[in-house]
Amino acid sequence: MEKKLTQEMLATASKQYNKAVAATYELLRNLLASKPQTQWDRVIREMHERDLWAGPNGKKHNGKQPKGYKAFLDCLELHKLTVFSADAAKKQRYHIQAGYT
Repeated sequence: MEKKLTQEMLATASKQYNKAVAATYELLRNLLASKPQTQWDRVIREMHERDLWAGPNGKKHNGKQPKGYKAFLDCLELHKLTVFSADAAKKQRYHIQAGYT
């Protein structure tokens, strides 16, 4: 009985967490417009819909990345590298390592 209750509580908490993470992704997307929004969509596709993806440090990963807060922060970093050219060398290194043009 106690195990079942714990499993139900975990399932409820997981659903709430997933809804909060999804809302965070959507909130940032809605704050962007035009090219930055398009780039955000691209980052999301690259990280969450492909089987091979590269993180902000350029390390390649196999398998789709599930959406979570850590993944959101990685997407945010990748988006900054894509949209802002303040650190051109870092951006160029990332794109070379990830194989993007």
